[in-house]
Amino acid sequence: MKKIILFIIIIILIAIATVLISVKIFAISGNSMESSLKDKEKVLVLKYVNFLGKLQRGDIILIEKDNKLMIKRIIALPKEKIEINEGKIIINDQLLLESYVNDFYTYGNQRIFLADGQYFVLGDNRKANESIDSRIFGPVTERAIRGKVLGIFSPNLKIIKPPLYKLGS
Repeated sequence: MKKIILFIIIIILIAIATVLISVKIFAISGNSMESSLKDKEKVLVLKYVNFLGKLQRGDIILIEKDNKLMIKRIIALPKEKIEINEGKIIINDQLLLESYVNDFYTYGNQRIFLADGQYFVLGDNRKANESIDSRIFGPVTERAIRGKVLGIFSPNLKIIKPPLYKLGS
């Protein structure tokens, strides 16, 4: 009986250690992800993104760019063509409709073809000068991705739901 209890305690300790090693709490700084994430909220980030499967359009990720960590949303995936034109986002010639963005006008005009391993990321706040993202620094590589946001940790615990978007014409 003592061996079974000891075994269970060891398994629980290993599970706790695994969670502590693989997750990070990150504080949001600024309003580039509003209205999804607000300034000073703390989010829970899974460091090993491949653990949950491939990254998908709409995932909120932690990236490192110029030695700064920032939270952004994946808009376009490797090997896709993305256009921002007249406030609209077009991916592979299909309009991207996003339910999580308050202002549907996305500033900037550009056309980019993503290479293998590249992602186009934006903040949810698409107003002019509100988000430093791929419109400014270009695509991010898989190496720049430090984790995937699983949920809001503080002030209230909340799981991030799968993104509501669709590609249409």
